Amino acid sequence: MSLAERGKRVGACGWLIQEAGLTLYIDPCGVSGDLPKADVVCLSMVDPKKVPEREVRLLSTPQTIVAGLPQCVSRFRLNQLPILPGQAKAALGVEIRIVSASDEGAALVLKFPDCELAYP
Repeated sequence: MSLAERGKRVGACGWLIQEAGLTLYIDPCGVSGDLPKADVVCLSMVDPKKVPEREVRLLSTPQTIVAGLPQCVSRFRLNQLPILPGQAKAALGVEIRIVSASDEGAALVLKFPDCELAYP
């Protein structure tokens, strides 16, 4: 299933996915605070200087999990879920796998109970 079928574009380049009772964002760049709060935020950035810190904080609660490459998730005091390329970890019932990482960013696969979504 494609991300466009299950998700909604938000901000400059981000995605909002509401699936299996979860609110999940991927790269929430340029979003406003009037969106639903995140259960999970996935970051595909490789360079920690490009992480949308303001937006992640706007969308987060103290329980929000921030998943992505270690150098990017370490910028947050939230529940960090560092994932290395080739590795998969679970967060609140969704499996997050970083398939690969290059200078352009990380390729993610999100596996929900009833579907699997690839980004980009």
